[in-house]
Amino acid sequence: NNMMDAFKEATGNTSVLLTSAYRDVDYQQQLYDADLAASGLSTSDSVSKPGYSEHHTGYALDLSYQSSAGNNYLDGTGDYAWLVENCYKYGFIVRYTEDKSSITGIISEPWHYRYVGTVHAEAITKGGYCLEEYIEMIKLHDSTNPYEFTSESGSKYLIYYTAGAGATTDVPVISGKSYSISGTNEGGFVTVVSLDTQSSTTSSTSDT
Repeated sequence: NNMMDAFKEATGNTSVLLTSAYRDVDYQQQLYDADLAASGLSTSDSVSKPGYSEHHTGYALDLSYQSSAGNNYLDGTGDYAWLVENCYKYGFIVRYTEDKSSITGIISEPWHYRYVGTVHAEAITKGGYCLEEYIEMIKLHDSTNPYEFTSESGSKYLIYYTAGAGATTDVPVISGKSYSISGTNEGGFVTVVSLDTQSSTTSSTSDT
């Protein structure tokens, strides 16, 4: 809502629709089968396989707009370029871009936004990563060798990875500092420690 309010204020445009957010596996199967039927191919590079779609997580959403021609997915140009350029400020990334399609396996989808949290979104955007590259980079940094990130506002963070260790995993944190811990969907954990705040409160999320 904050992002849409800022978009409206910046462009005067109120024509944005949330076309698809959470999808269950059965619905994803319908979309996948329909895409294969339309393309005649055995696999799809535009619809994820059932069970592998980001829409299953509830963190992904597709944006569109309505015109006289019907419903149209955002193409990231014109007024909608503002969303591409500024979505990281609200915790979102444009998940699938043309220059990263060889890594993601998905064609350019300027309408597909993924929530990862504001710190991760800015680090991904400023670093020029796709999510796969970012997670692999963070995996190179454990708590003894954290990735140091300074946001454009000047806030400083330490970001590091802890491999999963079965049913119980001990994740090291810095006493007295605010932190969040996110699952990678691969069994590991990414911790973000804010060096600018003093807190002993644990925040557990699933941003990445």
